[in-house]
Amino acid sequence: RRDLPGAGYDNTYPYQIGGLTDIDLTVDEGNLYAIYSTGAAGGRFVVSRLHPGSLAVIETWTTPTSDLKNDYAAAFIACGVLYGINSETRTGTCFYCEETTIDFSWDLSSGATGVPGITLVSPGGAGTLNLGSVDYNARDGNLYVYRGGYMGLIEPRWD
Repeated sequence: RRDLPGAGYDNTYPYQIGGLTDIDLTVDEGNLYAIYSTGAAGGRFVVSRLHPGSLAVIETWTTPTSDLKNDYAAAFIACGVLYGINSETRTGTCFYCEETTIDFSWDLSSGATGVPGITLVSPGGAGTLNLGSVDYNARDGNLYVYRGGYMGLIEPRWD
């Protein structure tokens, strides 16, 4: 157990869905990260790389853009790049969406940001509740999505 200095909690900086999603733990090919925000970051994405045994913070980055964590439905990290999932669709908020986009990328090593526009179709049918979590699995390169009681696998094309 470790403190994450300055991290918001109790729905201070959740993803758009709320639900106590202030701090999101994720892994990629060899690192453990915490995705969160702080008062000093003004609600923008903050990522800390953690030591997997002690959970000590090794290094921390704050996004160079004005993108706020709570403007996104969820986020994950793959190959050292944070990806934000759009919380809006053509038909409104992503609370009940089936299809949205990964529309924010942030390379943690270079600081470069982008708008990949990758389509994401999540499991569950129309009217199924919000995205609960999205996680990348480095072993198979797939995304695992939990949405309204449905677990699904998405095989992204990282073109």
